[in-house]
Amino acid sequence: MYRILRRLLFALPPEVAHGLALRTMQVWGALPGGGAPETPLRAMGLSFANRIGLAAGLDKDAIAVRGFARLGFGFVEVGTVTPRPQPGNPRPRLFRSPAGRCRIHI
Repeated sequence: MYRILRRLLFALPPEVAHGLALRTMQVWGALPGGGAPETPLRAMGLSFANRIGLAAGLDKDAIAVRGFARLGFGFVEVGTVTPRPQPGNPRPRLFRSPAGRCRIHI
């Protein structure tokens, strides 16, 4: 399944693939059901569901928090703090670097 999804997403421009992934996670989070099993961790005075977290930058408008949480992340960092909405950097903001390709074998 990973290979099929990867091919589909890589056939799209990076900005479109990013938007599609966020919308998919938004829908996934709205579906009934629980998340992944937890293996709690306490670090730096904080409690986490597990050791793997999603760093800021992927979901700046916090539209897919529940979907990412259902994937099993121990924490999900989203959004931004500004007094007014910001447009972000000019496009293209996302790109793929063929020279730096990462191969994941599942």
